[in-house]
Amino acid sequence: MSSDSQTWAKREKARRIKSGIAVAVSLAILIGGLWFASTTVYGFYIDWRETDDYVVEGDETTQIVIPEGATLGEIADICVTAGVVKSAATFETEAAKNPDAVGIQPGRYNIRLHIPAADAITDLLNPDNRVVYPVAVPEGMRYSEIIPIIADSTKEMPGGGWSVEDLTAILVNDPAAYGLPDIAGGEPEGFLFPATYDAPDPFDPVAMYSMMTQRFNQMAEEENLIAGTDALNQATGLQLTPYQVVIVASIIEKEVFAPEYQAKVARVIYNRLTGHNWDGPKYLGLDSTLHYALDRTGQANLGDGDQDMDSPYNTYNREGLPPTAISNPGQTAVHAALNPEPGDWIFYTTINLETGETLFETSSAEHDVNVEIYQQWCRDNPDICQ
Repeated sequence: MSSDSQTWAKREKARRIKSGIAVAVSLAILIGGLWFASTTVYGFYIDWRETDDYVVEGDETTQIVIPEGATLGEIADICVTAGVVKSAATFETEAAKNPDAVGIQPGRYNIRLHIPAADAITDLLNPDNRVVYPVAVPEGMRYSEIIPIIADSTKEMPGGGWSVEDLTAILVNDPAAYGLPDIAGGEPEGFLFPATYDAPDPFDPVAMYSMMTQRFNQMAEEENLIAGTDALNQATGLQLTPYQVVIVASIIEKEVFAPEYQAKVARVIYNRLTGHNWDGPKYLGLDSTLHYALDRTGQANLGDGDQDMDSPYNTYNREGLPPTAISNPGQTAVHAALNPEPGDWIFYTTINLETGETLFETSSAEHDVNVEIYQQWCRDNPDICQ
């Protein structure tokens, strides 16, 4: 090949390389421009779509508190302020589309930030997102046992950390603040209704006690406590006040823990109060009332000399009912106090402290037999029977 031909070939090759580079650069510019344009357009689209609502779900979370009685509009404002949703109006529009939205409960929620309003409503309806602090109060506890449960159950929550002493002072000294029923006469024992509650958030002792007394009022209405007392008095010949019926229920709760025996225990109490088949003074003769005076819990038997104690709660040497409730009874005990089972029993003996099995007697001879059965059970179970 001549030198001229070689020169021309080199130039043609260089030209082709330059052309390829130019094409590649052009394609890169075109692709880059399309990518820039598409992402810019998508960004504008998202911004346009998110003028009144978020489109892309968030992954960060926050906590919000919905107060008792909050309307959907107020919930919407809370969500906007916290950064959960973008527009209160959009939240309300989506809530109108969801019939379940009216069921959003008050309380504290873990919820995602920057999410569509419809998703926010779904999250608020999901009970798994609620942050609750349960306070479980069993039947038959005195308030001195309930208050430590409240203190311990709420110590980690916002507003918590109250001492037992301060919680007790509020309960005893300010009954009007939390709505203690009028029939209580200012005495809270017996009116802190046993149930499992979601503690008010942030924690407030007055609100906590108010929940418990309101639940008592609800139960009293369901059991027709006031009129039911009148019917009970007509049937038994007694003249008990509604408060005294609560006292009877509090005794029943401490005497037997198995509900199937409660109405029979009520009958024994009324038989003793009226002197039905009962010789001598109308003493109730119950260990539970003395345990209350001695501030004992978890002990089944009295000690030597306990029955000689000088106390209005000593039903071995004082006629009638003790002056106050000795526990906070549940609904079944109140129902039993208002609806005693017909019978002539004047004694009963729980012969098994694990199962609660209780025997009822009409004579002291029968009672003595059953007491021996109980004492044998105690000998066989010394760790339980104290």
